[in-house]
Amino acid sequence: MHAPQIAAFILTAALALPAAAVAQTPQLVPPAAAVCEALAVKMRKAVRLPFVTADIDFTDPISGWRGRACRIAGSGRGLAYTSLETALTAIQKPFADWRLDKSRTATSPNGEMKSFKKDDLIAVVSAEWNPPPGACPGGEPIADCKVKPARKVWSVTVDLIERAR
Repeated sequence: MHAPQIAAFILTAALALPAAAVAQTPQLVPPAAAVCEALAVKMRKAVRLPFVTADIDFTDPISGWRGRACRIAGSGRGLAYTSLETALTAIQKPFADWRLDKSRTATSPNGEMKSFKKDDLIAVVSAEWNPPPGACPGGEPIADCKVKPARKVWSVTVDLIERAR
């Protein structure tokens, strides 16, 4: 082998090693339980739903990184939000001092996903409403389904992660 070929071989091998090591170790971890519970308390106050916390498997939809996350989840009905926008205003209150991450954003007629960053933390926030069973004719698009705000069934999840060190 000539020197340029050897250098290229060594560089290729060196680049492959970290990728193999990363694939075997979790790249994302849940934050400390106290951090997760503190955010859950803020969510309960802001949204007025009963939120619970649990550690879950998580794959980042953007980077593909895998690991564990703290999930904060709540659902229920009887909330007075007249639209998805008014619900999102309440849902985003606990993230007022976080930075919006536009790379993890999606919208549908009855839901939205956003991501926020603060220091080493990433919060992937999803909110959606669904009609109660039998409230909308079968096959009707959810955007056309007229449901009074108090009858909408809301589901809100926050997946809270940080990069492993």
